[in-house]
Amino acid sequence: MENFHFPQVKGKKELGGFAKKRRADQIFLACIFAFPILQFFVMYVGVNINSILLAFQTYDAKQSAYYFSGLGNFKEVIRVFSGDTFLLGTVKRGMIYYFFSTFVGMPINLFVAYLLYKRIRGAEFFRVVLFIPSLISSMAMIIMFQNFLNEGVTEIFLTVLKYDPYNVPRFFTDPTIAFPLMIFYNLWVGVGGGMIIYMSAMSRVPVSVIEYGRLEGISLLREFVSVIFPMIYPTVTLFIVTGLPGLFMGSGPLYLFYGDHALPEMQTLSYYLFTRIVGENSSFQQYPFASAVGLTITFIMAPIVFAARKFFNHFDPNVEY
Repeated sequence: MENFHFPQVKGKKELGGFAKKRRADQIFLACIFAFPILQFFVMYVGVNINSILLAFQTYDAKQSAYYFSGLGNFKEVIRVFSGDTFLLGTVKRGMIYYFFSTFVGMPINLFVAYLLYKRIRGAEFFRVVLFIPSLISSMAMIIMFQNFLNEGVTEIFLTVLKYDPYNVPRFFTDPTIAFPLMIFYNLWVGVGGGMIIYMSAMSRVPVSVIEYGRLEGISLLREFVSVIFPMIYPTVTLFIVTGLPGLFMGSGPLYLFYGDHALPEMQTLSYYLFTRIVGENSSFQQYPFASAVGLTITFIMAPIVFAARKFFNHFDPNVEY
């Protein structure tokens, strides 16, 4: 009995080691999330609060400072948009961008996503080709697109079709050609992103439901209308509702193509305001007006967005799976 020793209990030491490891993990996670959280509050919350405050201020060039001016900027917004045909034209062109991206681009994205979801012949090839524009840098894509038209297609007009050099289409300087071209480019590069999102939504549809429809002998069109679309309805309506602010602020890739020098006949309201706060045409005097326009559009669009959400929810089939 004298040689018998009770084993030492190490629970407290092990517990202390676990607590230290857990604390180290918590510190690591805090450091990981600190920067994006700080960036959110500074670059989003702070910037938006400052933008709201600027809407009620005016810049004094002599004092190089802003002073409170009440609703003066909002009165200026009403006055300008009541009689300035140029700005009214920018709003109209923004609406055209929204119309094509929503009522043309979305059906195209749904159609392409459904064909790839059904694994048609060559689906993998088309998936890669259509998604490539989303992977390549925007500026690289635009440079390639410009060179393809300005050098490749122009050369075809000159050498193959024997066009007179003065009659060759000016793809980026003729507004009647350039504006539809911007719409086309916007739709083209948007196919990849929309395709991935809609395919992800379609992949959640239970295989048993698809197989049951196949046994019933329904066509692909019937399957899409009666099975697929009701099940991805929330995703589709989410895109429509969140895209509603683009009704006034749609701009497409104008700034990437033209910088500060887009043709007046092509400018949208979003592009016009952006170039007044960034670039060659910017000035501190224009910040308050741009902020007032943005806040006015927010007041207009907020009830429209909520009403649209309620409207689409009314027709939601509420399919659970």
